[in-house]
Amino acid sequence: MEDQLSALAGMVSEAIIQAMVTDGWEESRPRITRALHRTGRADQLGDLMDADREAMRRGEITAGTAGGRWRGRLESIIERHPHLEAELKELIADLQATTTQRPTAGPMTMTNTRGGAIQAGGSVIRSGNRTSYGGILIVIAVAVVLLIVGAGTVNNLVLPALRNDASAISPDTLCREYLQAPQGEREQAVQRIAVEQKVSGAGSPFLVLNVDSQCGSSLDVSLGTIVARQQY
Repeated sequence: MEDQLSALAGMVSEAIIQAMVTDGWEESRPRITRALHRTGRADQLGDLMDADREAMRRGEITAGTAGGRWRGRLESIIERHPHLEAELKELIADLQATTTQRPTAGPMTMTNTRGGAIQAGGSVIRSGNRTSYGGILIVIAVAVVLLIVGAGTVNNLVLPALRNDASAISPDTLCREYLQAPQGEREQAVQRIAVEQKVSGAGSPFLVLNVDSQCGSSLDVSLGTIVARQQY
């Protein structure tokens, strides 16, 4: 039962973080606070969500850090208020339906340790004065090559181009080590490993966000294990 409640806390925290980085946040926020109303702390928790969202926007924390915080908070809430289980499950479905229909919020950025900025969703990478459309373009390129030459050839032609500085990050790398790497290297590593493992979520704009969030609450789990869960 404890494992089920912990898993529920993880799913709710993941859904909340995804909602934070979409244009539908103003619509999602009251839904979350309504679901938490019976805790007696809905207003306080709402303020914490706003603070974490602003910290992610400023690049002060990563989505993984925010996800880890909310998993811990929600585990405590569910332990004290087990009657909220049904409402939280409904909240997950509600938020997932909303975030899949909403684009990623434009101003939401996360800053890496080298001073660059990554637009949430991984579509634009800025480093210094140089802007390159990495992230999602790499995924699209891999998908096109898969269609043209087949997955077997991709291992020989495409994956080496994704390795570069991210080559030190492997499926066996622990999450605690992975989260210490610069944002750009983490993105490249996750995309490469997702392609290697042929997970269905490899083309999702939420891939890196989900991996960061789940790694933040599972520091001693291998990165490959977390990536393998991204089947959606």
